[in-house]
Amino acid sequence: MFQLSPRAKHLVTVLAKKEQQQSGSPVLLPEHVLIALVKSADGLGYDVLRNLNVNVLTFQVALEQSSMTPSDSVSDIPDTSLSTCLTGL
Repeated sequence: MFQLSPRAKHLVTVLAKKEQQQSGSPVLLPEHVLIALVKSADGLGYDVLRNLNVNVLTFQVALEQSSMTPSDSVSDIPDTSLSTCLTGL
């Protein structure tokens, strides 16, 4: 079993939970963790997004929109929202 770093643990247990509550979702979704990661603008995960030339602001908006409405599938997320986040991949 692996252990989360203190920063990752804080991201999941505090920041992502806050995003969950703000979205009104009854469950913690991966989108909440990613929004917390982007908003923190710190750490390895954020650096990876930046190194992949992800437009983090557009990515954040797309994630926030997708977490506002319950969805059973990634295909429900508008193509233009997430695809415009990724440049040069």
